[in-house]
Amino acid sequence: MKFSSGTGFAYVIIVFVLLILVLGRYIAGGFDFSYFFVGGTDFVDTSKTPLPVVVQHGQGYDGQFFFRYALNPFEFSKIAHGVTVDLVPYRMQRIGYPLITWIFSFGGQPFLVPFALVLVNMLSFIGIFFFTQKFIQMVKGLPEHIYLPLFLCGLYMSVARDLAEVMELFFFWAQCTFILSRPL
Repeated sequence: MKFSSGTGFAYVIIVFVLLILVLGRYIAGGFDFSYFFVGGTDFVDTSKTPLPVVVQHGQGYDGQFFFRYALNPFEFSKIAHGVTVDLVPYRMQRIGYPLITWIFSFGGQPFLVPFALVLVNMLSFIGIFFFTQKFIQMVKGLPEHIYLPLFLCGLYMSVARDLAEVMELFFFWAQCTFILSRPL
């Protein structure tokens, strides 16, 4: 794939904005990557987690369950690693993100998991940008950087929480781009 200088500049912008947003959130969380998964007291018992984690009062967010499964995606009990899973069958349907995070954290090493959750999301977002660029090159007549503002709009929510949707979109967009690039 051939990149123009404009494409390289767009990648620099995306990576720069990603790093700034992650750094800002990291600082806001007291220099603790567990702040990203937004654990809540309703589901996370910090006295039983394998490492100290940032927990807010209330229910928290989906990232707390991804954290739990990234520690061990093969543990199917309702309570493990200090996290109680609300709906085990539903959460197990979304195992891709924690499984890949488990791999990136060398088998769920507790001190690496919070960072790996953020890293996998960032790499997925950069991958989405890559496949969007490839798609734009396949479609003739579209201005090359018309999509850049769209990425910048959704970027904060994508990195502010550990969400599986970023990875889901990465794999979906990669598959669509692959299928569309093949001759009929």
